[in-house]
Amino acid sequence: MTLFSVYPVIKGLHLGFVAITVTLFLSRGLWTLVQGTPPAGRWARVLPHANDTLLLASGLGLAYLSGYWSQPWLMAKLGGIVLYIGLGLLALRPGSPRAQRAGAFAAALVVLAYVIAVALAKQVLPGT
Repeated sequence: MTLFSVYPVIKGLHLGFVAITVTLFLSRGLWTLVQGTPPAGRWARVLPHANDTLLLASGLGLAYLSGYWSQPWLMAKLGGIVLYIGLGLLALRPGSPRAQRAGAFAAALVVLAYVIAVALAKQVLPGT
């Protein structure tokens, strides 16, 4: 078994982790907007972080296996992820004004869509 034979497996896992991340963020964000506070269950505190750790690990594995480390689109994607995380923190922050949380939630979704588009197109400006 070579490193490149595991690439499709890691990519499949990575895409699954992306889907879970999007689903969890949407559900937690909508819950927070409707209820005023983030979900309080243990799953809401542990599952997103565990999944995002696996998402990051699989992404790093894909970057290593593909040799894309220095590609501009990957740097744009990583920058987008950092911005998405910051906006997500604002969107899920209890006690913040609802309008601020809603704006941060919407902005985080836009940034997340950009990150996904960059990943699919492998271009800093997808569609160009």
